[in-house]
Amino acid sequence: MIKCEVFSSFSELTPERSRWDDFAASSGAPIYVSFDWCRIWWEFYGRGRRLAVFFVLSDDQLIGLFPLYIDNTGYGPFSLRICRPVGSTEGPTRMFDPPVRADVASSAVKAVVDTLFRESMCDVVNIGPMGADHPGVVGFGSLAGDGSYRIQVKPAGVLTFFDLSKLPDDPVTMLGGSDQKRKRYEFRYLARHGAIETLATGTELEVEAEFLKFARIHTENWNVKNRPGHFKAWPNALEFHTALAKCLNSLGRLRLFKIEVASDVISNDYGYVFGRAFFWELRARSLDSRWTKISLGSCAMISLLRRVAHERMTCLHAGIGHYDYKVRLGAQERPAVVLRVFPKKGAVGVRVAIFTLVRGLIEILYFKIWYMRIQPLLPRCFRWPIWKFWSRMST
Repeated sequence: MIKCEVFSSFSELTPERSRWDDFAASSGAPIYVSFDWCRIWWEFYGRGRRLAVFFVLSDDQLIGLFPLYIDNTGYGPFSLRICRPVGSTEGPTRMFDPPVRADVASSAVKAVVDTLFRESMCDVVNIGPMGADHPGVVGFGSLAGDGSYRIQVKPAGVLTFFDLSKLPDDPVTMLGGSDQKRKRYEFRYLARHGAIETLATGTELEVEAEFLKFARIHTENWNVKNRPGHFKAWPNALEFHTALAKCLNSLGRLRLFKIEVASDVISNDYGYVFGRAFFWELRARSLDSRWTKISLGSCAMISLLRRVAHERMTCLHAGIGHYDYKVRLGAQERPAVVLRVFPKKGAVGVRVAIFTLVRGLIEILYFKIWYMRIQPLLPRCFRWPIWKFWSRMST
């Protein structure tokens, strides 16, 4: 018999921390659905929202885990109570493949959705982005046969990843002849300048200092492009990631890879290990003219692949979106989707249609025109962080 246990606070969930993470890691789920990532995100962004973490059980065995929350978005008669994965707003798009046993994914998904609507917890369920080949997608698709729900599937780009078991020991060999020759020259150039590869480790205070240095360099990289960078664009991003780095460093999951020349950091790659996979977050590079002579970013990517493979990781997740230079190095791509589910009965469908229309207009007028095109041309005092209202409507 399948049943759901629903938790409404992380204080309730603390005794389940190991169970949560063990199941998520063994299911190949991303770190973005791990206990501490969700807990810290909730500390920073959970205010005014309702937590609903689902443990789906079959004969008291955990078969599915869905960290969700309900957010009241919109105004008046056009507002919607939207159920989303914890962590899926107030930041860049990430993958939220829920941990679920493949053989019972349909039953687990149905149990969660039925509970959400039966208990009138929300109007709409939005899950994703997730890989289009994830068992949960099939599970959501099976709800259409029930006749009670309307299912909408929205393409959400591609998930880029490296299958490290299929890459050669030297990723440079993946490049064509002239590119390979150029890249070997660039690595020799770095070696002549005494570049060494290191890993930031240490106490909580030492890691915090290293992370703040990384964030400063990252922000400087984007300022020269008239962009705020990740830590200025998203609300409380610096505080959130600093807390995350300190916590996950204590669990051995933080990776802050550096390339240094004479103790000066010229390249940083920031990410996390979870299970047998590495999840790349952000990069920072020196703006010194010595390094503009080479493709420091692609050198750092090759260095990152080598380091992660050395740790016997099986996969490096490189974010959502298509990048030619990653594909040339052997990256693969999975289509990503966002799934929306709501009851066929009542006026929810009309409100969803209005919400989708309004969201589309805001996407064009605010994000694509104002934020991406106009704002970078204005004086720095007008380059404001991303509008929270747009972020809350963004999935």
